[in-house]
Amino acid sequence: MNAARSIRSLPEQVIARNAEIQGQIVSVAAGCRGTVQRVVVAENQAVREGDVLIEMCAARQNAALPRTLEASWTASLKAPEVRSPVEGRVVQVDVGTHEVVGRSQPVAAILQGDDVWIVAEFHPDDLEGLRPGQRAAVMASGLEFTARIEWIDANGSALLEFEDDELNPADVLLPGAPAEVMVDLDQPRLHLR
Repeated sequence: MNAARSIRSLPEQVIARNAEIQGQIVSVAAGCRGTVQRVVVAENQAVREGDVLIEMCAARQNAALPRTLEASWTASLKAPEVRSPVEGRVVQVDVGTHEVVGRSQPVAAILQGDDVWIVAEFHPDDLEGLRPGQRAAVMASGLEFTARIEWIDANGSALLEFEDDELNPADVLLPGAPAEVMVDLDQPRLHLR
């Protein structure tokens, strides 16, 4: 992984027309109506399944109860917590402290696990030299990575997996981010500018 400017094409190279970082994003809903008391996590923070993301103050649930009775009943209950349903990395926090939220309102998004990949589209005229297993240079978010083609179809759609690198791509890349992908047809050389 190196900081890099842009990929330039040479005759023995193929550059994808379009490429995007992909990953499994899990949207986390509040699960109850109420007010956000405290946001426990920050974006880009690693979380385990069951970790508390948001602490809530529950909305008044039973208008038929007198306020004094409801207050004593509510005080005996633990404040609702929104917990992570999966292990991964928080990629987005959608609420702030003192914000009122609904039961199904998203409060956070988590990149599940530590896996991201690239979906690329190559021009059909460039497919002759491409095959699964070939290495590719990938630039995304100003960083350079190495990946390999896992599969490619007759229309030019391809899936590329990142190879082991000193920096885990899932730690720095977000799904939906654009990427540049260049495959050197005379492997193993990769020409980067």
